[in-house]
Order: sequence, then structure tokens, then C-alpha cells
Amino acid sequence: MFKKLLKNTEERKYENSSNSEYIQKDILINLFNDLIQGKPRKLTLEDVNCGDIVDKWNEVIDTLCSSRRKSVLEVNDLLQRVTRMDSVRDIIKSVDTQTEALHSMSANSEELAASIEDVSSMSQKMSQYSNDTKQASETGLSSVSDSIEFVKKSFEDIEIINNQMQIVKEKTHKINEIIDIVKGIADQTGLLALNASIEAARAGEQGKGFAVVANEVKKLAEHTTNSVLDIQKNVSDLQNDIDSSVNKIEQTSKQLDSGKQLVNNSLESISLIDNSIDTVNETVNQVTANTEEQTAVTQSFTSSIMELSQQADYIDNSCIGIGKIIYDLSKNIDSIRLDMVKDRFCLTDCDMMDVYETDHLLWRWKVYNMLLGNEKVNINVVGDYKGCRLGKWYYGIECDKFRDNKTFIELEKPHMELHDAAREAVIAYEKGDIKLAEQCLEKMDTCSKTVFALMGEMKKVLF
Repeated sequence: MFKKLLKNTEERKYENSSNSEYIQKDILINLFNDLIQGKPRKLTLEDVNCGDIVDKWNEVIDTLCSSRRKSVLEVNDLLQRVTRMDSVRDIIKSVDTQTEALHSMSANSEELAASIEDVSSMSQKMSQYSNDTKQASETGLSSVSDSIEFVKKSFEDIEIINNQMQIVKEKTHKINEIIDIVKGIADQTGLLALNASIEAARAGEQGKGFAVVANEVKKLAEHTTNSVLDIQKNVSDLQNDIDSSVNKIEQTSKQLDSGKQLVNNSLESISLIDNSIDTVNETVNQVTANTEEQTAVTQSFTSSIMELSQQADYIDNSCIGIGKIIYDLSKNIDSIRLDMVKDRFCLTDCDMMDVYETDHLLWRWKVYNMLLGNEKVNINVVGDYKGCRLGKWYYGIECDKFRDNKTFIELEKPHMELHDAAREAVIAYEKGDIKLAEQCLEKMDTCSKTVFALMGEMKKVLF
């Protein structure tokens, strides 16, 4: 601390002018040595018997201390703000998540592109098969149409035959009528021959010639009758055969009429099938065209996704690099800060509370960067709650006067828990349990809030 001596101007004793302008060399050297060592000391009239020199020197010291104190606190505040830049890890985690998603999308899009290419290839084959089927359908339809025309012609021929058989049937009836007439004539001729024979017998010798003729006529009538019977029998058989044939032809005609309707229905069905094949063929061709277009779009989409994935990798690496740069910057700032506060140059107890707060923010910052892979934390140092600057002050002699202070007493437990949480975070990280390490970091945040709140209350006691 500064050595101060307050005296009223009236109490200052001046000697002669030659003595007032003289400063002993050893005093001046000691003053500069103290200043160099960070222990600036003010002058008194006991040191230099010159009020002007004392006032000017002390003014310089006050200005220097004020400037130095301001610089230390600004650096301390700057480091606090840097240690609160903990969004880098969240950004990196977010970018990592997006990068993984893009990598997955890239892989899926490549598989999708391959699948669509396969679909496109199959669609082209389907289109070719559909075209072949259409051609075969058209050929089959033409053949069926020709067959149906042949069947229809056969229907007409059978109808003609049926009609002709009916005519033949009618003519056989006419023949039977004629046969009946001939048979009647033969019968009459037989009777006439019999009568002629009787009359010839009555005539005696004169009727012999007539008897011979009558006998021949009789024979002729009998032969005619027998022939007519044979003809009648043959005609009857023929008529039966014709009737049977006509019946079968009529049955066949009826069946063919039914078959004709079925054939017509089949022809209509085949025509519908052909139309459906045309529709399917058009649809397949459209699907093929759409698939080819989708293939091109998918390939473009896949290319864009892969480019985004590469950019995400670059951003991820850039974020990691930025986080490392920020951490290195914080270490440089802390190095400057430590050099400035090592001898408490002009700093008050309240100022040191701000320094202690920054110390613990820095411990939290180191654990945070450990999770980013930027720092290796010494487990023995981070867990030593008595070895930190706050711990040395808390358990030091100068704080004996605060031992009964409620706020001072309450400060110990959360401060210990803060260092314990930091130590547990390091242990978890070294074991590869990142989730537990993150939980310990959150516990450090909770403890820090309590510690800093109590330190704020202690400032009121120290002020």
C-alpha cells in the first residue's frame, strides 16, 4: 500500500531555497526502484523538504496509479467479456448437427439418385415392353378379327346349309307324294291285270293272248309296287337322316348363334384391352419422360447437397478454428492481465474482487475449451480451491477480520463446489464421458453465480 502523510499547507516547513531544491540521490533512486517494482510510493516533507516537489511527485503517482488501475480493470473486464463468448461451442454443435444432417442427406440423395436411375431404366424397359405388348395386341386383335370374320362366314354358310336342308326335306315330302301316286297306279294296274286275267280265262282259247299280256302287266305292276316300296323305304330313311341332320344343324346353328354373341363380346373385350394397353402405354411413356426429368433434377439436387455438405465441413472447421483463435486471444489477454496484477499495483480490495471473479470465469473458460479440444486442464490445479487467488485471500491472515461475517462464511461452500465441479469435469472428459463433463460445466455455472453474488456482497463490506 501507499505510504501517505497528510499535512496542512500551513504546517509545511520550508528551509532556504537551496535546500528546498535539493533531493538526495538515494531517495530518488529508491523512489524509482519502488516504481519499477510496481510499488509506487508517495513523498512526504520528511523525505524531501520541498512542498512543490512533494505535490508534483504525488500527483504523478496518483495519475500513474489511476491510469494503471484503469488499464488493469479494463483488461480484466475485457477478459471477462471474452470468457463469456461461449456461444462458439453451441455454434460448433449446431454446425456439426447440420453437417451430419447434410452428410446424411448427401448419402441419401446419392442413393435416391441411384434409385431413380434404376427406376428410369426400368421405366424405359417397361415402355419398351409396353410398346411390344401393344404391337402384339394389335397383331392378336387383327388375327382374332380375321378369325371372327371367318366364324361369322361359317355362321352364314351353316345358315345356308340349314336352309338348303329344309328345301331338301320339303322335296322328300314331294317325292313321297309322287311315290304314293305311283304306288296307287301300280295297285290299280295290278287290279286291272287281275281283272284282265279273269276275263281272259272266261274267254277261253280266244283270251290266251290277252291273258299273257295281263300276266305281264301284273308282273310289271308287282315289280313296280316292289320298287316303289323300296324307293319309299329309301326315301323314308333319307328323310329320317335329313330330319336328324336338320335337327343337328339347327342345334349347331343355335349354339353358333350363342357362340357368335360370345365372340362378339370377346371382340369388344379385346378392343377394350387394346384401348387399355394404349392408355397404359401412354402412361408408361409419360412416366418414363417424367422419370428422366426427375433423374436430371435429382442429380442436380444431389450435386447441390454435396456442395452444401462440403461448405458445412468448411464452416465447421472454420468455427473450430475461430474458437481456437478466440481462446488463444484470451490466453494472451490473461497473460497481460496476470503481469499487471501480480503486485496489486494500485489495486484496492474491491478491485481484487473483480480480479478474483475473472480468475474463476477463466477456469470455467478453460474447462469449456477443454470440451472443444483447445485446452488440457491440470486436474490438481483446477481442483485446488485454496491455491487460487481467491482461496489465498480467503484463507489468508488479512481476512481474519471477516471470519464472523455471514457473507464471508457463506462464500466458502459454493467456492469449494465450483472447484470440485471443475475437477469432476476434467475427470469425466479424460474418461470420454462428454455428457457428464457438460453436466459438470453446467454445475460450475450454477456455483459461479452464487460465488459472484456473494463476492458482490463482500465488495460492500470492503468498500
